[in-house]
Amino acid sequence: PLDRTREEMSPGEREVDSFFSDSDKLKKLIDFLSLEEKKGKDKFNGMHFVLFKNLFRNHGDQYMELFKPHLERLIADKHESNQRCASEIISGLIRGAKHWPYDKVERMWEYLTPLLKTAFANMTVETVNDWSVMAATALENRDPNRHHWFLEFLMEDPLREEASFIDCGRLCALQGAINQQESRVAELFHRLLDYLTPKLSHPYQLLRERIGSVLTNIFALDLPTSGPRRTRGPLISQFVASIMPQLFCLYSLSDVTNSQLQPTSVNVESNTDSQMEVGIPNKFDVDINENGKNTAICLFKTMVKWVTNSIMRADYSSIPEFFAFLPLVCLMENYEADDEVNKVCTAMLAVMAQCLTLPEFLPTALTAINEVAEMSSWSARATCLDFLQVFVFHNMPTISSQEPWVSQVNSLVLRLLKDERVEVREKAGQVLSGLIHCGFISDRMQLMNELKRLATKKKKGGSND
Repeated sequence: PLDRTREEMSPGEREVDSFFSDSDKLKKLIDFLSLEEKKGKDKFNGMHFVLFKNLFRNHGDQYMELFKPHLERLIADKHESNQRCASEIISGLIRGAKHWPYDKVERMWEYLTPLLKTAFANMTVETVNDWSVMAATALENRDPNRHHWFLEFLMEDPLREEASFIDCGRLCALQGAINQQESRVAELFHRLLDYLTPKLSHPYQLLRERIGSVLTNIFALDLPTSGPRRTRGPLISQFVASIMPQLFCLYSLSDVTNSQLQPTSVNVESNTDSQMEVGIPNKFDVDINENGKNTAICLFKTMVKWVTNSIMRADYSSIPEFFAFLPLVCLMENYEADDEVNKVCTAMLAVMAQCLTLPEFLPTALTAINEVAEMSSWSARATCLDFLQVFVFHNMPTISSQEPWVSQVNSLVLRLLKDERVEVREKAGQVLSGLIHCGFISDRMQLMNELKRLATKKKKGGSND
């Protein structure tokens, strides 16, 4: 029980009480814990956190008045070791308050909220990780309803500063907190998604990458299931359907012929039990200005980062909605005006190709790959072959289980073997040799006859192809 007299304590608890009731001893302890051991290498100390958690759990807010001046001093100082010590004490205080009565918890948050505002405003490169760990540790295995003060504080316009670093640190702390509450804060996820959506095309790379990572947490529970409703949180299908039209203008930046782009149909269950079609328009007369182009490219980078993070963290295969981005990613992978675009596209293609795909999602994947193979951009067709090679090898048992899928892959490779560009033909030859080598093509005589037929086929001019 809390608020015990000294006589009600055990001998060990009396020693603890004697130590922490002495302001001089407490000052020496905090000065010791805030010492810098190895500059740049000190991290949030879990043992210090456990010390303060157990102290506030067993003795309540008995020593809060003694701790307050030390906390205020540590947080006002931007030095790394002082900030780290403050984060350890505050996380221990929040976790230790689990069994405090409501009035004590309310008073605690009335004091901590302005203190945390100062702490987040004083974050530095060295202390961002400490405050993010503090947020995650404080809410681990805790009821979010009992700590709604903290969550509301973190949700309070995290991207309000002009300095991207402070915004990124605040968003990182929010991500650490919601990562512990994924299944219990669906309403908060809806609010956070509404807040982040207008900022998806943020001009700063650091913030775009962090937003993409936060989106992974927001949609983490939208798992493929057989039921009509997958989660109470935001749905990936609705989000992708709202974002894709804003990316269509990027097709005008390439040499792709609009008439060769056909819609990619992605059939998924939404909350209204309707089917969604994520499509590439057949005809776009896009008059895109420089600002519109930069905004679309920034949005594209954020979306690709989100898809990459989602596939890497997921406990399941790549879902159909992600393949809606494949044609544009293959197209932009060779975009020379921005090196970051090339890097994020390459990363997404790599993780998506290596990810196991469920049988029910394979038709969508093969349809998206086939669309890229029909684009007029030869670089997109070559990128498509690189993707197909890895994708088939990592999903070979699944693809081989259905003859139509095998035929679709074979016909695509053979079609590109006749491509007008020598780079595409060489890549198709490499993919075909790999398929033969690993036994993906079972009827080699039929393939041989088909290749002979293609080799002897006459062009209109009379020469061989």
